[in-house]
Amino acid sequence: MIDLDAATVLLQWAAGGLFFLWVTSRRREVGIGYGWMMRTTFGLIAAGGVAAGLALDPVPVREVAGAGMVTATAVALVIS
Repeated sequence: MIDLDAATVLLQWAAGGLFFLWVTSRRREVGIGYGWMMRTTFGLIAAGGVAAGLALDPVPVREVAGAGMVTATAVALVIS
């Protein structure tokens, strides 16, 4: 049976949202504020996924990848 893991769901949701942000913002089709809002929102969702993973059922590869996603999102937010 498949187990539904909250940390994995949150990280997948954040990854999908950040991918959608990349698709919509790569040709400057949306304003800069939209990018800031989306990076903040999905960065926080990813951070929640990492926190949930560490608190409930740690999987080292997932947590490291999630922390990398949070870091990359924060760097992109600071640069923009």
